[in-house]
Amino acid sequence: MGNTVTIKVGGGGTSSVATIDLQTGVPVAATLSFASDNPGVCTVDPVNGTFTAVAVGSANISVSASANGFTHSDSASVTVAQTDTGDFSVTLTLNANP
Repeated sequence: MGNTVTIKVGGGGTSSVATIDLQTGVPVAATLSFASDNPGVCTVDPVNGTFTAVAVGSANISVSASANGFTHSDSASVTVAQTDTGDFSVTLTLNANP
């Protein structure tokens, strides 16, 4: 699982994904798809991973990466609060099992 961030209602951020071949260490070009398990709290653009907090609560942002006939996924948690919590970034790192 990726990291956890806390943001205020109306706040948001971007997602960053790294897809790396575990045998060679070389980046893999993958097709990405993002989703929120609770869009009533936090929405996410399915293509670019930009997310926005819309209500107080918690949500998980997930990413699926498809390449070379395989699909792998990861997720990160977002907690939305009433108060400003500062700037941040979210990084999802996907690692394929050999």
